[in-house]
Amino acid sequence: AKGDSLPPLVLYLDELAVVAEGPPTVGDREVHVRNLPLDVPKQELQEFLNGFGKVDEAFFLRDPHTDALTGSAYVRFAMHGDALGMIEAYPPNDHGDTQARWSMSERIRQGTKGALAVDVLGSLRGWLAPLRVDALCPS
Repeated sequence: AKGDSLPPLVLYLDELAVVAEGPPTVGDREVHVRNLPLDVPKQELQEFLNGFGKVDEAFFLRDPHTDALTGSAYVRFAMHGDALGMIEAYPPNDHGDTQARWSMSERIRQGTKGALAVDVLGSLRGWLAPLRVDALCPS
């Protein structure tokens, strides 16, 4: 009905199974970290991250229903080399250990000038536009 509104859709691209890699560029400074321990206070996690270099920002993901930490985070380092150090220290694995990789979100925001060399956001807008129209039309 008119006036009804749905909550915004929150989508963390790095949580999806997306295979779109490219070699890192000096502009890559954001790391997506998974499998962080849930029983460690946030301050200790921040200190752990600072061990790799100056952290400009760390965003710890939370469950939207419980507000509990999920064990994942986005970490933006001041320098590319610091981010690379974390990725080399915690590579992706199948053991459930802490792992780090280049942030797909950052790479997508870089557009055609980034590692992916593709305008993913423009493509998504084109793909989603018909869905938006369909969602607005009563069936």
